[in-house]
Amino acid sequence: MVGMVFASLMGMGNIKIELEPAEVKALAMMAENEFLRMRFINPRLPGYAIDANVLRAAQSATARLSEIMKRQRGFVVGPEELRKARAESN
Repeated sequence: MVGMVFASLMGMGNIKIELEPAEVKALAMMAENEFLRMRFINPRLPGYAIDANVLRAAQSATARLSEIMKRQRGFVVGPEELRKARAESN
């Protein structure tokens, strides 16, 4: 079922939504918890199988949400921002 829903969403392109920082934080926490469950707990269940594309998409979405929250809190994220921060400190 999840694979079918994921496959139908793949052709949609980008989706843009506006969220409050608290909503992004809550969504990031839920996504991280779900990703860990999908990656480490569920595979131990008998008969469990997940599409590798779904797992990669979950990992990517979780990483992006985490990155957004780090930026929101003022942390340097990514090589471009790191270069800017280093240049400003010199």
